[in-house]
Amino acid sequence: MITFDNRGVSPSSSPAAPYSVDQMVGDALALLDHLQIRVARIAGHSMGGWIAETIAGRHPERVRAALPR
Repeated sequence: MITFDNRGVSPSSSPAAPYSVDQMVGDALALLDHLQIRVARIAGHSMGGWIAETIAGRHPERVRAALPR
């Protein structure tokens, strides 16, 4: 299992706000790419759920299962 905090959420860095869902989707996909994970089960709570849902909708080839909460 891999967990991470979105930009602006401690202890992650806080680049200048505002942050968009598109940016955070890009962050999540970039992390998966960096870890060489092509397909994943993704889950998210609150804003993370929105991110998980967006990834599943826009990049279904990258998602084995999604659990937005």
